[in-house]
Amino acid sequence: MVLGKNLSSEELEVINAYRKSEFGSVSIVAITKARGYGRQLMVEMKKYIHRFGLTAVGFCAPETSGFYAKCGYRILADGVKRFRFIGEAGQVLLPDHADGDVLYLDDGGVMALALRHPDEPVIAQRAAW
Repeated sequence: MVLGKNLSSEELEVINAYRKSEFGSVSIVAITKARGYGRQLMVEMKKYIHRFGLTAVGFCAPETSGFYAKCGYRILADGVKRFRFIGEAGQVLLPDHADGDVLYLDDGGVMALALRHPDEPVIAQRAAW
């Protein structure tokens, strides 16, 4: 992920370290609801993310962000509008649904940096789908 201008050298190190990370995409859809399967999945993902010192960033509809918050994820309400994505041809794309929330787990990494620079867009190399 890249934030725009006005970054300190320490902040640039955070961005460069994040660029070297592997990205993964996950879509979660509940087929059976109200049995705790989704919560169990999100809690196990959270354990994995913490165990390996990763940063997780996801996108969700505002009506589902409460579920993720209950599972221990942080929520940036209406945060999707800050994201830009790099398309296959190298063009900068706006998110399809700019009214969504961002869920994340981050221990002082790229999301902490993004929160310190609230007026700058966050550019991700891979689009969310």
